[in-house]
Order: sequence, then C-alpha cells, then structure tokens
Amino acid sequence: MPIGPIPRGCIAVCAPEAGDVTQEVPFFSGVVQFSSACLSLSNVTVTGCTVTDVFFTSVSSRAVGITVAVAVDIAFDATVDGFTFHGTGTVEGNIFFVRVLLPTKGGSLISPPDCAGNFTCTARYAGVDPTTGQQQFIVHLRGDVTCVYCSPIPYVIVKDCRPVKDRVED
Repeated sequence: MPIGPIPRGCIAVCAPEAGDVTQEVPFFSGVVQFSSACLSLSNVTVTGCTVTDVFFTSVSSRAVGITVAVAVDIAFDATVDGFTFHGTGTVEGNIFFVRVLLPTKGGSLISPPDCAGNFTCTARYAGVDPTTGQQQFIVHLRGDVTCVYCSPIPYVIVKDCRPVKDRVED
C-alpha cells in the first residue's frame, strides 16, 4: 500500500507488527525414570516436585516445542547387600510436548522462539517399569506459555518527522 509523498525531513520506518500470544496448559503429564541399579528400593514416596527450567524449540510457524526440566524429590528405604537404610534423593528429567499457539493465517511465531513459560509440577511414584527395571514417576504439569509472534500483515509503515538529533535509538 503506498504511503504517499514523504515530507522533506521525514523518513518512512517499516517494521513488522509483533505481539504476544499466551496459551494455558491446564494439564500435561509425562514420565521421569531413574535406575536404582544395585539398590532394592521400598516405601518410595514423593516429597516434592520443582520445575527447574523451560526450553523452547521451533516446530512450525504456528507451533512451539516445550521442554520442561523437573526435579522430583523422593524419600525411600533401600537395601544393598542385606543392609537397609532410609534415604532421600532427587530424580531429574525432561518432559517434552508441542503446543499450536496460532490459528491458520494468524501470523507466525518468530524463530528462534522468543517464549517464556510459567509451570508448576506435582509427581507420584508409579513403581518399577517391568521392561527396563527403572523406577518411574508420573509428573503432572500445569501453567502457561507466552511467545512473541509477527502479525500476518507484513509491515506497518510510520512516517517519522522528528529532527535527526531526536531519532537516536535507546
């Protein structure tokens, strides 16, 4: 779209229009596992769950991959070579999922993604995986993700007529 004549001393500034899109993640579950190797565990209980980090990867112009790093605090009784003791520990793992944040023709997420996530977690002990022999914990995530997107309208054109000395960028 033409912007018409630009008055003397003015410049045309073209910039993509951007905004934030936020989506709630009301409930998502994943599994965190660890190998207890030579320990025989019993009375395993979850004492806490903490989200330690959130990472984002570009999946498409409308979707983002979200990796949530969690730490599950546990208490347990363990037996090794006939000796039984009570212990505590932390099991760390990552849960990955994909969210489509924009509708078709609703713009596009910037790449690499400029996103922030706000998540909490709860966990429960799920026993031993019969195939791998690893201890399993089911982790439930709740929260939201916000990403920057560009409008489907490619550019907004603004006429800037301030004196050159006033056009200094911050």
